[in-house]
Amino acid sequence: LEPGSWLCAGDMAAIPLRDGAVDAAVCCAALHHVPDWRTALQEVHRVLRPGGVLVMQEPGRGHRKQAESISQMEQFGVLEQDLPPRALARACRAAGFTRAVVRPVAWTAAPSTLSIKRRISPTSSASPTLDAWT
Repeated sequence: LEPGSWLCAGDMAAIPLRDGAVDAAVCCAALHHVPDWRTALQEVHRVLRPGGVLVMQEPGRGHRKQAESISQMEQFGVLEQDLPPRALARACRAAGFTRAVVRPVAWTAAPSTLSIKRRISPTSSASPTLDAWT
């Protein structure tokens, strides 16, 4: 970030910023936890200035069936859903983004402790990343 830059965390379906308030938005492995993720994309588009950029990393197809996802849903009630790359790109265009580029990237999950007795080791998989422009 450049000096004078700031970060905002909030509900993706109701971002507490005015229209066109930001130059860029980053969403790392979060959109697939949002029940109405299409509305969240519209909201991100709303707060981006014309020409602004959204960069996302999402796990893609098959994520909700992975052992760690199932465990998190059972133990913590976390919403895990698949966001197939083509559906995500279509939803970005429907939200108003003029360009959506999906690229596979290698993703290594950080170790996470799902309970005191059980530790899941890191796994590596190719996950789609999406750059979207207003």
